[in-house]
Amino acid sequence: MDQLLIGESDLPPQPQRQVLADVATNANDDPCLRELLRCCAEQTRQDWLLFTSADALLSTEFCANLSALCSSITNNRKRLLVGRAWRLSDNLLDGLEACQLPPTAEGLTALINAHGYLDPAGQFSWALLPRGVLQAAPVGLGCDPAEVLPWLISSAQTLGWPSLDCTAAAPLAAPLAAAGHTAASHTPTAACKALWPGSEQAPKLSLLLAAPESQLQQLADSLCPTPSLPWEVVARPADPSDGAGAVAAAWASALEVAQGHLAWPITTALPPLALLPAVLRCFDTGGVDLLQLGWQLGSQPMPVREPNHQEPGCLVAQTAWLRRVMTALPHQSSPAAALLWMRQQAERRGACTASLPLTAIQRSDVGAAIAV
Repeated sequence: MDQLLIGESDLPPQPQRQVLADVATNANDDPCLRELLRCCAEQTRQDWLLFTSADALLSTEFCANLSALCSSITNNRKRLLVGRAWRLSDNLLDGLEACQLPPTAEGLTALINAHGYLDPAGQFSWALLPRGVLQAAPVGLGCDPAEVLPWLISSAQTLGWPSLDCTAAAPLAAPLAAAGHTAASHTPTAACKALWPGSEQAPKLSLLLAAPESQLQQLADSLCPTPSLPWEVVARPADPSDGAGAVAAAWASALEVAQGHLAWPITTALPPLALLPAVLRCFDTGGVDLLQLGWQLGSQPMPVREPNHQEPGCLVAQTAWLRRVMTALPHQSSPAAALLWMRQQAERRGACTASLPLTAIQRSDVGAAIAV
């Protein structure tokens, strides 16, 4: 991977890093995007260009996944890949050099998973595009990602290219913004489709089933009647007599081996199979990290999203998000309390929750709703 920095830079020299300080600027004395794209087309050997800020930190996972993706794109198919950044505090970044290359960034993914805050949906901070395209940028457009990314996405849409949100597949880090982060609700993004990590042969969704051992196999078979479905069932025994935290512990055990990029923690109250394709389609939209589903108490529909309650069986999430937050789950949490805590922790770190007003779970009475 070559690096081309445009404008003045304090970054130390590296064999693969080229700095072009004397370039055309706009009225704000910022380097022009048009100049950057022209220089990249003329002076780099790579077929793809990664646009991001100079203080970005590239994880080995980021580089490997994007490299594999670029290799898989054939027949000169044009597309734009974009992603949000994970923010890390300055004290965590001490000792890490901005824009460093693998293998020195191997620990970055672990830092992101443990401490990172994700930018809001639609606030993209990097883009991957084919070299030699979109060079007719407005003369006054500088290289600030906040201005460049919307223009790149709009230009790609005008040309009919697909725009793919690769946030989940390629984690990139940057210094924490001074404004901090707040929980985000889902808003539509310009990226038309999300791109997920993993092979096409792997299941898309893992149903994490926690139930008494006497019912476990029957429930698992009813959720996956044929082997050709795009989901798997990871079943673990959990009996109420084992204590309040038994179900959450079973979910954690199932999560360790889940292969899907989405995970759905459930108990003996099973969602209808007809709902699963709709759930998968929701996550095809860029910017969806968690999905909140509806439920009914008797014949009464309950609110899809409640700030202080999370009905078991009504939360689906990116598997990576559950793994990030479940490690710190309070001991002996009930199923409802465990899911509420994980949802709140994920949202606090920037996860975006979408709502789907379809009934996933039906409870017969209040006691049942509280028991599970």
